Amino acid sequence: MSERLRTQGLFVSPATLSSWQRGHRRPEHARSLRALDALDELLGLSDGTLRSLLGPRKPRGRVADSPRRNPGPHGHVETVMGDGLAAVLRDADQRTQALIANEVVRVGADGAVTAVASTTVLRAHRHGATRATFAHIIDHEANEPPHISVTSGYVERSVYMKDLNLLVIDVHFGHVLAKLATEVTSYTIEVTPSGNPSTHYGRWEGSPVREYLLETRFHSSAPPRSCRHVYSEQIGASPLTDKCLAMNAPDRAHFLVTRCAPGVHGMAWGLA
Repeated sequence: MSERLRTQGLFVSPATLSSWQRGHRRPEHARSLRALDALDELLGLSDGTLRSLLGPRKPRGRVADSPRRNPGPHGHVETVMGDGLAAVLRDADQRTQALIANEVVRVGADGAVTAVASTTVLRAHRHGATRATFAHIIDHEANEPPHISVTSGYVERSVYMKDLNLLVIDVHFGHVLAKLATEVTSYTIEVTPSGNPSTHYGRWEGSPVREYLLETRFHSSAPPRSCRHVYSEQIGASPLTDKCLAMNAPDRAHFLVTRCAPGVHGMAWGLA
């Protein structure tokens, strides 16, 4: 492969290619990224496939006054609430990465979240992936854990952490993915009615996502006063982003984010 790159004027040694493949080094310079794009074509992959597997750049230099953080299963910070969540996410399969995620949240007449329909397109960046981990922050006061219905595959594990309003789900594909293979997971989370209004919903990702679409549909008898797109780096942290959203209709709002950073993206609302 090194020789084939050389014919295109891209000089990458076999040792460098091997270190990229094993994850020991990361291509970051412009010429290295051009070589990565050329490899997409040589390997018969879609444009940008290999770049999408790089993940976030490693921080450089010294960061002053940084709080101690717990690395998530993909190397990202997942919580400011201590080690409890870290233990729940520790077994997450690191061999897949979400590329595209589409979710619809439904809010009932009492103002509480009643259901979340989630569809995610994943790609395996290592051979042998059999499952993926998803984490949802659902503001709800129900005493019972939500019910999960999976369209394909099955729930291998679910953990409901009521103190964080967090539901962690491991979905098993039912088969093994080869490297660079894609998989679509779809499931619905049904929440027991509580009678207490919700104020927000969020989805946690431990690695970058190419595209995330979230739509919230409210009951026609209880439309929201306002809706906002919120983002925080960690579960339990204050939002770094808080943007007002235009309503598509009196009872619907959505946002679309491309090249999502790791962390929690979600929607917050105020009921009339």
